Amino acid sequence: MVIKEVKAKIIDIVNETHNVKAIKLKILEDFEFKPGQYCMIILNETQKPFSIASSPGKKRYIEFVIKEVGEFTRKIFNLKKDDVIKIKGPLGKEIKFDKDLAFIVAGSGITPLLSAINFMQDKNLKNNVFAIYSNRTKEDIIHEDKLNELSKNDNFKIVYTLTRENKEGYEFGHITKNMILKHVENPKDFLWHVYGSPEMIGDVRTILKELELEVF
Repeated sequence: MVIKEVKAKIIDIVNETHNVKAIKLKILEDFEFKPGQYCMIILNETQKPFSIASSPGKKRYIEFVIKEVGEFTRKIFNLKKDDVIKIKGPLGKEIKFDKDLAFIVAGSGITPLLSAINFMQDKNLKNNVFAIYSNRTKEDIIHEDKLNELSKNDNFKIVYTLTRENKEGYEFGHITKNMILKHVENPKDFLWHVYGSPEMIGDVRTILKELELEVF
């Protein structure tokens, strides 16, 4: 797939949590991507990577779910509807749908899972999907209502864990081997995906390796 630098117009900005926004854009020229990929957002010659949350099925439309964590994301948060920015991509590996999928994600690392789910809905795919979603507090969970609605389907299960809030109905603490085995009956039936901070990814991939699971 060709990597391109294209212009995109902001068509909507939605507050998802106290420090997360969904930035929805219309791409002003031909642009293709796959679930799980990311783009560079370019502002004043500075660029940073952000995973795509939308499905490739919506032509010339792309969405990013972005957490405010520094100067660059503050500049993104100051953008307004109808502003035009540049993005470059697509970059990164695409998610494959030839077997059931499991995701362990933290914070705004939920975005590749959202892209995969949106794509599956567009294509009416019936893969089983399991996810563990880690956040500091309940207030930090992105798209909880949507994820809970999806969990009513037989092929989608999500478990939330909170690392700084002990709350009924949620796991407490960082992701562990026992937490995975508690909620997944046949973990080797899934292809496992991990998204989050570099430290979290390293820790979780070590656990998955110890469990001898297939990791994307």
